[in-house]
Amino acid sequence: MVPNEVVAATKRDDEAAVEAWLDGGGRATAGCASGATLLGVAAGNGCERVVGLLLQRGADVNLQDALGATPLMIAASQGRHAVVLRLLRAGADMRVRSSYGRTALQMAKANGHAKCVEAVRTYLGEVAGRSKAPPAVGERAGATSASSGEGGAEAEPNSGGAVPEEARHAKELLAEVEAEKRAKAKKKKKKKGGGAGMAGPSQEHEPPSQEPEAPTEGTEAPPEAAAAEAAKKAEEARLLQLLATLTEERIRFGITAESQAAASAEVAKAVRLDAEADEAEEEADADEEEEAAAEAALAEVEVARAEARAARAEAKAALDKAQAALEGIETALEEAAAAADARRAAAAASRARAAAARRAADAAQPHRDA
Repeated sequence: MVPNEVVAATKRDDEAAVEAWLDGGGRATAGCASGATLLGVAAGNGCERVVGLLLQRGADVNLQDALGATPLMIAASQGRHAVVLRLLRAGADMRVRSSYGRTALQMAKANGHAKCVEAVRTYLGEVAGRSKAPPAVGERAGATSASSGEGGAEAEPNSGGAVPEEARHAKELLAEVEAEKRAKAKKKKKKKGGGAGMAGPSQEHEPPSQEPEAPTEGTEAPPEAAAAEAAKKAEEARLLQLLATLTEERIRFGITAESQAAASAEVAKAVRLDAEADEAEEEADADEEEEAAAEAALAEVEVARAEARAARAEAKAALDKAQAALEGIETALEEAAAAADARRAAAAASRARAAAARRAADAAQPHRDA
């Protein structure tokens, strides 16, 4: 699991912080707590440096997140055209669909990110420029494109007679974008040449594929329609040529559905093992926390025992002191009792002497009277 601080560093395009985490044992294929992939986070935020770093460290360019979105889809939906081009160059697959059934090119078009669509076009042009296919193959592809028109996607050389889904999808979306551009250009011409009352606001919402109305536009409408149709066919032929080259490039590098499935299985296995490792680490951390808590509790018990022993010692000292005081009181009482006894004896002796003297005096009295 990717730590939150690493996710934050990725969003800032802090390449040094992410690289330090990877050097410390982090994995470029690790998932985030939100279910996103680290490469997807970097792609969605347009962080080209971190994207490049993660790709160098083995991040899977086609790994889908919890919602089925690949990094290419996230970058395309957010308008990150530079990242889109970089991911395509790294092998991102345009055919992959999200959980909602949409591809990266569809997301870019739906969100109005024309630069992302242009990035796809640039990538196809680069592939065509690099491949330099043999003349025989190029001639066959060109002949197929020129003769097939709108249905030319049915005859792809070196691909078992069918253009791959990725090629067909890219061709359709790019052609649709071009059609929309041509429709907007025609509407601008109508507004300029048709006067103030000929192009009201309601005309701006006509479908792009709708043919111009000949009666209101005079003789200019048919040439415009023919030119648009010719441009459309020429664009389709060029795209078919590029897509045929792209297919040949995939074949030359040995990229097949089986190899992609095997790679995806390996990635899924790696993700599963990574999740298991994370769970084991979390369990180990939990065990360590419990052990530390137990040790802390034992330490608290020892402290309590020491405090109890000190309290017992203080109580014993106080008891001894009280016992000594009690003994002192008893001794003082005994001494006071002895002194009282001595005083009583002295008083008794004094009374006895006084009585004897009185008796002697009484005895001598008759003699004095005689």
